[in-house]
Amino acid sequence: MKFFRRWQGRGQPLPEPYPIKSIITSSVTAGLVIAGLFFLTEKIDHLLIMGSFAASSLIVFGLPESPFAQPRNVIGGHLIGSTIGLIAFTYLSSHWWAAAVAVAFILFPTLIGASLIILVGLFKHNLHRTKQWPLYWY
Repeated sequence: MKFFRRWQGRGQPLPEPYPIKSIITSSVTAGLVIAGLFFLTEKIDHLLIMGSFAASSLIVFGLPESPFAQPRNVIGGHLIGSTIGLIAFTYLSSHWWAAAVAVAFILFPTLIGASLIILVGLFKHNLHRTKQWPLYWY
């Protein structure tokens, strides 16, 4: 029974609501980044979009104070994922699942997309005189 009682939470007060203006600007900025990646994909005829970019955009623009929104975690995380995918594709390419792993983690689009997210984040968050982003680089 103790296990199920823990599901009730700790009884802490609810956090302050996130300002609607921040929600709207974060959503619009994330949408523009994804649209920009699709535009670049068409211009250079090379796929530059991955599902993780949408999640990274929302974290960077919506939760800029989060450790997951800092440049080293965004770029580093995408770089590690791409490296794992390329290694899997190189050494396990005879298996059907290796190709799936490699396609999910591609180096070039990952770094381009993550870098664009960080660049836009630098502009968006530092336009306000009271804000400074990132909290740290490394």
